[in-house]
Amino acid sequence: MSIENVSPIMEIESLSRASGGSFHHLSAEEIEVHLRIRSYGGFQLPDAIRPSYDLQVIPSEGFRYEYFIESASDRMAPVLISSVSKERLVDLFLDLISTLKESVDVVLETTHSHSERLRVPKEYRRCEIDTPVLQSYLIAQEELLLADGFTSISVLDTASHLEVRLDEHKLLYMYGGKWSRFTKVLNDHGVFYAPDITFITDAEHVHISNRHFREQFERFRICLGIENDYHSA
Repeated sequence: MSIENVSPIMEIESLSRASGGSFHHLSAEEIEVHLRIRSYGGFQLPDAIRPSYDLQVIPSEGFRYEYFIESASDRMAPVLISSVSKERLVDLFLDLISTLKESVDVVLETTHSHSERLRVPKEYRRCEIDTPVLQSYLIAQEELLLADGFTSISVLDTASHLEVRLDEHKLLYMYGGKWSRFTKVLNDHGVFYAPDITFITDAEHVHISNRHFREQFERFRICLGIENDYHSA
């Protein structure tokens, strides 16, 4: 469902609490115009996310390496992060999943809530699903994956300690090392190493969703056979 024919729920995520942000003094009409901008050069943004009004980051395509702190071991671990244009994002995600084993775990995460003022992330896990079956479900849920700024999904190869994640910002995260298998897929899709690339998460940005996607998320969860959340962040 496109932005034009829904009543969007908009959530601004700012990295700085010191200022009101670039949306602070805008009219509703100015915000609506900004939300309708999808293309930045040749890069097409998914409907789920928009940059700051003053374009602190101009969305572009590429990948870089970062480090994160593992909660279990408290050690620094590498992660590969990629920004991909909308028209290739789902196909690339499916091909990255294809590099994992034939049976994987899947984790759905949502910040949808019955209260728009209180967004508590919830995670739902399905263990041991055949990878081709999962991929067919993902193809059917392309709209949700690309247009809902409150939904993310992780696919885990627990035997090899590998993970591919499409997060709520519609960035791709790859964990576990063995980078050559991931970078080959990225390069095959025309996405290349860009060490100085800035992502939409590096500055103020907007998450977009609507109530339709909350219902669609629930249908997807049930389709995967997941009854209850296993963790609330």
